[in-house]
Amino acid sequence: MTDKVNKTFMEHQLNISIDQSVQKILLQSSVASRACKYGIKTCADEATRIFNAWKDKIEDYIIPPDVRRTVLCTALRHGSSADWDFLFSRYANSSSNDQRTYLDALSCSRDNWVLHRYLDYSIGKGDTTIRSQDARFAILAVASNPLGLQMTWRFVRSNWKYIVEDSGLDSYALNQIVFGMARLLYTDYDIEEVQKWKTEHLELANSLPGFEQGIETINNNKAWVDHNYNDMANWLKTNYSN
Repeated sequence: MTDKVNKTFMEHQLNISIDQSVQKILLQSSVASRACKYGIKTCADEATRIFNAWKDKIEDYIIPPDVRRTVLCTALRHGSSADWDFLFSRYANSSSNDQRTYLDALSCSRDNWVLHRYLDYSIGKGDTTIRSQDARFAILAVASNPLGLQMTWRFVRSNWKYIVEDSGLDSYALNQIVFGMARLLYTDYDIEEVQKWKTEHLELANSLPGFEQGIETINNNKAWVDHNYNDMANWLKTNYSN
């Protein structure tokens, strides 16, 4: 599959111009997203080059909006903690639309300590913080990183009292965090852990439908995996063995 995506990416690259058709731009951004996500070196190198050009010429260099998240995420995935710090500094001084993109991209790091620090920032801990209305986006962005899901799960549970009482998050945000993490889970163990978490905080949990919705979603995820895993594995092995 990587070879097929790489071939397609080489035809389109990350160079988007304003005179291209909407269809061409959508195709190019979709291919770039997949190529960089699969770790194709040419895509990672190009994204890093664009990020560095933007970082060095911040006033007159603009990353095309349609590939902005791909470029930023890929650059941080393959970059340093200094790159992460630079993008975080841009978050505080950007428009709301750009802030959401930056929050997503900041979760793409592969360094555990960077991700854990980001979680600390999200709830007002550490030497700097993010806006309370952005906390749930940051937390769920880290949870969506395959390297960050279990870390986020442990972090939220161990800091739940602080999150509820001191982080400034309202019930809507709390509910979104509970359900947003649960929807990424799919095992019997996960179901037991969410049920245990609910029992430990029963009074609050009864006011947050995300707990029950989350348990139901995990059950549905588990049923889907149980029913489709072997078929999917066999299909991928047959069609993309190379």
